[in-house]
Amino acid sequence: MKVIDRYLIKSFLCSFFCCLTAFMCLYLIIDLISNTPEFVSEGAKFIDIVNYYRNMLPDMYIKLMPISTLIGIIITLNYLNKHNELMTLWASGVSSAKILMPFLLVSAIISLASIPVSMNIAPKSMAKARYIWKVNIGKQYKIKKKIWTDFSFLDVKNRIVHVGLFNAKEQSMRNIQITQYDENYNIQNTINAKEAKWINKKWMLFNGLVRVFDMEGSILKTENFKQLVSDITETPRDLLIKQAELPHLDIKLLKRRIKSLRKVKCYPYRELTELYSRISLPFSNLVMVIIAFSIMLAVGKRGKKESIGIALSIGFIYYGIAIPIILATGRNGTLKPWLAAWLATIIFALLHLRILIKARK
Repeated sequence: MKVIDRYLIKSFLCSFFCCLTAFMCLYLIIDLISNTPEFVSEGAKFIDIVNYYRNMLPDMYIKLMPISTLIGIIITLNYLNKHNELMTLWASGVSSAKILMPFLLVSAIISLASIPVSMNIAPKSMAKARYIWKVNIGKQYKIKKKIWTDFSFLDVKNRIVHVGLFNAKEQSMRNIQITQYDENYNIQNTINAKEAKWINKKWMLFNGLVRVFDMEGSILKTENFKQLVSDITETPRDLLIKQAELPHLDIKLLKRRIKSLRKVKCYPYRELTELYSRISLPFSNLVMVIIAFSIMLAVGKRGKKESIGIALSIGFIYYGIAIPIILATGRNGTLKPWLAAWLATIIFALLHLRILIKARK
């Protein structure tokens, strides 16, 4: 590696880590101040507060990394511009592409290294942080016991299962209603049970009633039962996955939810968009580098202050507006999930590469 490349990389990394540290500290301070009244009212322990914020760090890193890259590049380029180092490099025959390459290389390495954080570490840590907030700090008994109430799900046999209460610790359900539909969504039969328990890898229903309907919806037959083996395929672990929020699922559980939805012929738009976005978002680093570099070249040394403002504005539009809006179109099925995850990155990268090329013609 050339001396110039090492110098550019060192300058950028110094700026990047300083910005990242500053933004994370600022985020923590603001969040701590806003949550202090609740910490006091709930009598939160110091160790619980520390563990809560410690588990938030990976998610904060993923969210703040792109903006830290943008500011770090701007600071580095302004420093080089101020001391006429960019002009010296150009006068020596070093092209803009060669100057840009070390920044892109380091940003690509940072992005690749951040994928495991985005895919697994950050979701797991956020799930732990949420648990600490709800249980240790908020002292919510139901969450601690892993009890969920009043929810429904669609199983693989085109049935809607409504659960009044699910106790993950005891692997039991209460007040269950199973509604079986035919291909035309006419009700074929219903099963109501007061209780269900997970026994020998099967759901055993207790104290219930079976109703069978004809094509017109009239009851053909009713039958009471004290005990009935159900063919519901969802395990207690599957039900836990269904109740967990998408950002808190690690890659293994996320893929399992996607697989279960496909089994019931329900296309997992939200889940696939979440999966692809965890891969694409770290690479927004590269786009931030291209945005900062293209704007600095287009505006030039005379417009140093203007270039900072323009680059920050475009970075905010890209990361704060374009990405969330396009991801929303993937979640609701307007766009393919993989396209929604990458579209903003591709558009802004191509647009600013064009600006960069024109600026140095």
